[in-house]
Amino acid sequence: MTAWVNDDWTEAPVIDARDRGFTLGDGLFETILWDGARLRRFPRHVARLHASAAALGLSPPPGGDRLGGVSEELLRRDGLQSAPAAVRITWTAGIGDRGVLRPAVMRPVLVITAGAYAHPATPAALVTSTIRRNETAPSARLKTLSYIDNTMARAEAAAQGGDEAVLLNTRGRVAGGACCNIFIAKGGVVVTPPTTDGALPGTFRAALMDANPHIVERSITAEELARAEAAFITNALHERRTVSQIDGRPLDADHALLKTLPAPAD
Repeated sequence: MTAWVNDDWTEAPVIDARDRGFTLGDGLFETILWDGARLRRFPRHVARLHASAAALGLSPPPGGDRLGGVSEELLRRDGLQSAPAAVRITWTAGIGDRGVLRPAVMRPVLVITAGAYAHPATPAALVTSTIRRNETAPSARLKTLSYIDNTMARAEAAAQGGDEAVLLNTRGRVAGGACCNIFIAKGGVVVTPPTTDGALPGTFRAALMDANPHIVERSITAEELARAEAAFITNALHERRTVSQIDGRPLDADHALLKTLPAPAD
């Protein structure tokens, strides 16, 4: 596997054991779909990465031209340029001494990797997790390296035969999935949770809502989720994926309302 680590190409990437991304999860990442011809929604990913770095007090990452050029060269070097692939950009706070406080001068670390990607072939089965998302925490609205809640929720769902987990927030409202945003169809409208309830501001979510301004962004209770007529989940890689069931209750995968949503241009 080829990787780009701090301006160097390497076949055997090595990260310093003192890197705060490794020891504390102090950093960010973006996962971007390469569709065989272009990086999908790339400007949205770059904008989110820069905004998230500013929110966490990290130094600004390189710009889109640099990140895009390196990503495409990486795909070429690994022979992935002609088929779907997932590109991951990781931006850490860099090396630090023991303890949680950052050094006075940070030297962030940039890592870019890529791998082949296959879109899911079937609708998703969702399972509500016992893990709650803290909607007030930075980790709820930023793609940080601190992903343990999502990892455990996804494993919990898989143990029950599910493909994805539903996380409620501390007030019992739907926040989103472990690795996705959630949309439901009910009463003639499509609804998705707001970021204030713990929904990650996903890039495909934003593109879909731009293309469909009639989508309603509001709180969804657990009870309302249980009565949803249909649902789908979104993320940057699989984009839009229909939901077949939630907690074992079948949903209408062919719901007419879902067919009226045009796909985003980007």
